[in-house]
Amino acid sequence: MLGLTEPVSVAHKTPTPAAAPTPSPAAPPPPTPPTPPPPPPDAPITRPPREEPLFTRSAEKGELQARWRAQASFARDYHDQLSQRRLDVSDVEGLPAEGAFTNLRFELPDGQVLALRGRRVGDVLELDIPRPALQKLKRLAETA
Repeated sequence: MLGLTEPVSVAHKTPTPAAAPTPSPAAPPPPTPPTPPPPPPDAPITRPPREEPLFTRSAEKGELQARWRAQASFARDYHDQLSQRRLDVSDVEGLPAEGAFTNLRFELPDGQVLALRGRRVGDVLELDIPRPALQKLKRLAETA
């Protein structure tokens, strides 16, 4: 036999943390992404262009002008308001007093113009739309 009768002591050692590699002094620092220079103070701020409203109204001398630039917006306004012979004018300034009549000029998406008349009741104009004109508005709204 080998004669291993001596007691063996196992000392409990605490692990030492791994040493972090030290950067060599000759290595360059990592590159940083370039930042764009700020615009000069007198340069105009560029913003995306604003979209024009699809449904505009303006009142001049008691006359209301309504114009739809897109067929879809006309169809939406027809179903929401015009089919009930009403038009919301809450955001239009310069309209006649409550209960007064006003002339309307509708410029439709197909280029045709309708001349109508309406009476102001609060923030709404109640429109006098003849049946043929109402049917024309309905046909235009259905084609959208």
